[in-house]
Amino acid sequence: MLTIDGNELYLKKDIGSIDEVNEKLNFLDMPGNIGIAHTRWATTGAVTQVNAHPHLSKNKKVVVVHNGIIENYEDFKKGLESLGYEFASQTDTEVIPHYIENELNSGKTVKEIMCSFIKKANGTFAILFMISGENKLYAIKRDSPLVLGIGDKEYYLASDIYAFSDKTNKAVFFDDN
Repeated sequence: MLTIDGNELYLKKDIGSIDEVNEKLNFLDMPGNIGIAHTRWATTGAVTQVNAHPHLSKNKKVVVVHNGIIENYEDFKKGLESLGYEFASQTDTEVIPHYIENELNSGKTVKEIMCSFIKKANGTFAILFMISGENKLYAIKRDSPLVLGIGDKEYYLASDIYAFSDKTNKAVFFDDN
């Protein structure tokens, strides 16, 4: 789980079920009014704490969770490594925050970055990301489920409507790209 409070990021992550991890780390005491969490079904890399989501960019200002697979992540990784980016995990997800950071550093807007990533990435994915200092949650998807739940003064993004069906009965399903 990661929350943002102003420019501060608060990260807690571990492996296990949501209830098990929450019992160990107590997510409810995290400050902020926006956050992302993820339970991991490993497609690349083992189920370990270092591979657990969320993943941070090099400057720790971009945070990402991802459902699916980036089939050409090794191409992204090689290009980013040639620019000095280092990788701690064995996941395809970790290329995403580094890619976003690199593109932000080159002066591109978030919309330009999202469009560029969609064009370059091969695979099936739903990606949520936040940028420190912004009170926004960004989402992009291709061929992977992503739905927005609309509640009273709160919103939920998930891969399945049942993740928030006890909180709201209003939902918007995202189109691809």
